[in-house]
Amino acid sequence: MSAEAPILVGASVVLYRLFDVGYEIDLIEAAALLAPAGAGRSRPRRGDAAAIVMPRPPVRLELEGGVTASLYDFGVVSLRLLCSPARDLSWGEFVAQAARHQAAPELRARLDQALSELLQRIRRAAVQRAEDSHPRRAARSAAASLQLHHG
Repeated sequence: MSAEAPILVGASVVLYRLFDVGYEIDLIEAAALLAPAGAGRSRPRRGDAAAIVMPRPPVRLELEGGVTASLYDFGVVSLRLLCSPARDLSWGEFVAQAARHQAAPELRARLDQALSELLQRIRRAAVQRAEDSHPRRAARSAAASLQLHHG
């Protein structure tokens, strides 16, 4: 008896990149600087996330090219890019495509450009440590991860 490979319907890949951009981000100032672009602060929406206490929720905003940014008071910017395949895929095809997205230089460049533009807009809100004499060398990436998302 041969089992057919499952087909993922409506699946998408979500790329996340985290950047250490300073010692702290003044979220009130960042929200004011980003207000014309529709930035806002929100708490987790899912029921199971309601137990997470966030005394200072991040500032969130939609950037160009399908990139979403979240700014955290402890000096971190999170960028998220949703990549949806043009068609339904088998699990094996989906995993292969997710790996290609993770390694794609054009997607990295898109996220790096989004970060650069965002940092120009919030420069006054990002606080550096007194001993830091440079803006963290263009906000080097602290971590990159891949989350598989089935919508």
